[in-house]
Amino acid sequence: MSETKSFKSEKIFGMQCYSQTECQDDLFCVAGICSCPDTYFLDENKCVRRKASKEECSKSADCQPSLSCFRQICQCPSSDFWNGSTCTLSMRKTVNSTCNSYPECKETLECKEDICQCRDTDYWDGSYCVNKKLPGMTCKDQFECRTDLPCLDGTCNCPDTEFLEEHKCLSKKIENSVCQTTAECKDTMNCRNGKCKCTDLEYWKSENEQCILKKELGGDCSSSIECQKNLECKSGDTCVCKSSTYWNGINCVKNLPSECEDIDIDTDGVYSVYPKGKTSSRRISVYCVVTGEKKWTVIQRRYDGSVDFYRSLSEYTEGFGRVDKEHWLGLETFIVSPSM
Repeated sequence: MSETKSFKSEKIFGMQCYSQTECQDDLFCVAGICSCPDTYFLDENKCVRRKASKEECSKSADCQPSLSCFRQICQCPSSDFWNGSTCTLSMRKTVNSTCNSYPECKETLECKEDICQCRDTDYWDGSYCVNKKLPGMTCKDQFECRTDLPCLDGTCNCPDTEFLEEHKCLSKKIENSVCQTTAECKDTMNCRNGKCKCTDLEYWKSENEQCILKKELGGDCSSSIECQKNLECKSGDTCVCKSSTYWNGINCVKNLPSECEDIDIDTDGVYSVYPKGKTSSRRISVYCVVTGEKKWTVIQRRYDGSVDFYRSLSEYTEGFGRVDKEHWLGLETFIVSPSM
């Protein structure tokens, strides 16, 4: 009998019959139906010989009766042994049993280093060796996952230095790399506006390819990017408050204006200043005059005689009048202001 059989008789596979002679060549009349012999299966209107052990298959019907199609290979059940023509029950050894050669081990196991075990890319599921799982697949234990993947929260996860993309672990990205999610970025970086960025409390150190915590006041530095917010690297070696700020014991805060020159203005008018110094909460109103790039604090203003300037020493010490009209700012105010 040849391996592939062509139909020549009148009745083809599956048609009703009463005797063998009604069916095409090599078909049998079984239970009133023209069928392939037991050792063959139908494939595109042809009877094809069923596959033996270790031959490729797409379904169990392609294999000889005692075999099953597992991982696209015709195989005996794990407890049986192929004797050349059929699967027979044997005492084949299971996983982790000692062995001398491959045939002693159950199907899908190999005899490696005198032990029945799965290939490095497989794990034992209780019956067979099956492929280790890819990133993102569900798992119950570490051994089910690919060698370098931990089983966390029931899923085969990528290592900390990698992120998952389409069942693949890829290296996490460095600063300014294009990203879609924070999980793609290294260390403590966030994905902001489509780029991997260090947090506001950190700076990127390219030599180490990592985010480093910014230095506090007095910390050693080589550039201002290494210093915390409102600090700058003075003389290229120390983090200090910026020139427009001072240290209040907790952080650098903006200096309070002690005169009009300290205020960002471009028109004359009444503004608030703190002439007692930058740490004082004493605030007063003064009249500021802007001439070109200079801003002047008005101490005395007289233009219509609406205010009597014949006053006592105490009144000249404290000041009098309205700053938006005629007035005297007061000796106590402008004498203690170091910049006036």
